[in-house]
Amino acid sequence: MLKLNSGEDTAKFDRTAFEAPQKFHGKDINIAGKELSMTEIAETMSRVFDKKVVFETVSSEVALERGMLQGTLYAMEWLEDVPACGFDIQETREYGVALKSFAEWLEENRGRFEINQIAQSGFDLNNPGCDKDLSNKSQK
Repeated sequence: MLKLNSGEDTAKFDRTAFEAPQKFHGKDINIAGKELSMTEIAETMSRVFDKKVVFETVSSEVALERGMLQGTLYAMEWLEDVPACGFDIQETREYGVALKSFAEWLEENRGRFEINQIAQSGFDLNNPGCDKDLSNKSQK
């Protein structure tokens, strides 16, 4: 599960903290609006963009071959080793700051995405590893 957050949500927390400093004084707050699996992220993207988006698990080697940066690969491996990224999302909700859903964020940012169709992957989907955005910018 990935905890999702937009910059605007962080700004909402900042503003709220300035408006009610007594409520936030001395607090270390992790902010996340939603917690979704990669499959749920792909399903939400499919619904919002009205295009089929599929999450595919591939090996680290395949991810690098497809163009994933080594640093991104390390981050994905770290996320697998440190599930939940160390905080309970319910804590974020207890502050009462209304945060965007992933679908709302996608809708507002739809112009920033290019989703292309991939005819065949030819890769072993059962080989555990990391995930990769499968959009191929060179295909139209």
